Amino acid sequence: ARSQPRRRARRARSIVRMRCGGGAVPSEASETSGVSSASAGELTGGMDPIVMGRSGSCGRFLGGSSPRRVRIRRCEDVSRRAFAVGRLSTEWWTPPWSDRLLPAPRSRSHTGGMSQLPAVQILGLNKSYGNKRVLENLDLTVPAGTVLSLLGPNGAGKTTVVEILQGLRRRGGGTVSVLGEDPGHASRTWRARIGVVSQTSADFKDLTVTEAVSHIARFFARPADIAETIDRVGLSDDARTRASRLSGGRRRRLDVALAIIGRPELLFLDEPTTGFDPEARHVFWDLVKDLRTDGTSVLLTTHYLDEAAQLADEVAIILGGRVIEYGTPEALARQAGSERTVSWIEDGVERTEYTATPTAVVRGLMGRLTGPDGEVPGLQVHTPSLEDHYLELVSRHHST
Repeated sequence: ARSQPRRRARRARSIVRMRCGGGAVPSEASETSGVSSASAGELTGGMDPIVMGRSGSCGRFLGGSSPRRVRIRRCEDVSRRAFAVGRLSTEWWTPPWSDRLLPAPRSRSHTGGMSQLPAVQILGLNKSYGNKRVLENLDLTVPAGTVLSLLGPNGAGKTTVVEILQGLRRRGGGTVSVLGEDPGHASRTWRARIGVVSQTSADFKDLTVTEAVSHIARFFARPADIAETIDRVGLSDDARTRASRLSGGRRRRLDVALAIIGRPELLFLDEPTTGFDPEARHVFWDLVKDLRTDGTSVLLTTHYLDEAAQLADEVAIILGGRVIEYGTPEALARQAGSERTVSWIEDGVERTEYTATPTAVVRGLMGRLTGPDGEVPGLQVHTPSLEDHYLELVSRHHST
C-alpha cells in the first residue's frame, strides 16, 4: 500500500518527461497524484484556483487519485501559465519554449540615448481608406531619448500614424523607420524593443497585479524587476488585487506596468492618464520623466495640453493628415502672440486689456486702484500657452 503513491509519482514524472520533451521533473513535484495533493500544486506552480479552473488545460492537469486519471494535456501551455504567475523556478527546470523568449533590450549608452539614430523617422507617409485621404505626405522625426507629443483633434490621423509605427496597419506610401527597422516587416526582436499603452486595456481580469506583470515579464529575456515596476506605477498596495477589482485609473496604471516591464527602447502612450485623479497624473508624469532620463524614447498622444507641455521635449500638431506645426511647447506657445491678457475688477466690473507691455499696465493700475492691503482687486495676467496656440490652429483649420 505504501508503494502505490510512489508508483503514481513515477508514472506522473514519466508522462511529464514524454510530453515536455524530456525535461527533468523534480521528485518533490510528484509525490502524489491527486489534484488537491502536492503534485498538482507543484507541477502547476501553485496556481490560483481561478486559473486552474478556467484555463482548459490547467484545470485538467492532473485528475483524481487513480493512475488512469493522471492526464497531462498541452504540457507546454500549462507550464507556460505556471511560469506566467511566477511560481515555477527555472533553477530546476528549463521550459521547452525558453529558446523563444523575446531577446533582451540593447544596452543603453552613457549619454542616455539608445543610439544616434532617431527613434522614429517618417518621410512622405500616405494612407487612404477608400476615397478618404487620412494621411498626406506626413513627415515626422522623434529623436532618441526624447518625449514627443502628437496633438490633434479626433479624426486628424494620430491613431493611424501610431498604428503604422507599431506595425499594426499598412501604409499607403512613404518611408517609415522605427528603431532602425521598417515596422511593416519587423522581426520579433524589434517587437521586444517597444512598449505600448493603448486606449483599450488587456484582458487580465482573473489575474492579480503581480501575476499579470509576471506573465508579461516571462516573455522577455531580461525584464525589469517585477516588484519595482509595480511600485513605480503606484500599485504596491494592490499587488495581490485582481485586475477586475481595480478602479479605472488604477487599471490604467497596470497597463503602464505591462508596457514597461520589458524595458522598452520606445514607449507608445495613447491617452495614458485617462481616468487618473490629479495626484496620480503627477505621479505618472514623474515616471515618464524618469524613463526619459533612463534613455527611453516616448511617443505620447493626449488631449490634455497641460500634459503635453509638462512632458514633451517637442510637440507635433497634426491637422488634415499632415504635421502643420512642430517645435518645443515653449516655442509653439510664443506663436500664439506676444500680447498678454491683463484683467482686474474696477467699480464692481471685471475689465480686460490685451497688451504687449503688461508691466506698464499693472503699474498704472497699482497707482490708482491699490486698496488698503496694497493689492489691485482681481488682478490677473495671462500669458499665451500651448493650448491657446493649439485652439487657434484648430479653429483656423475648421474655418477653411
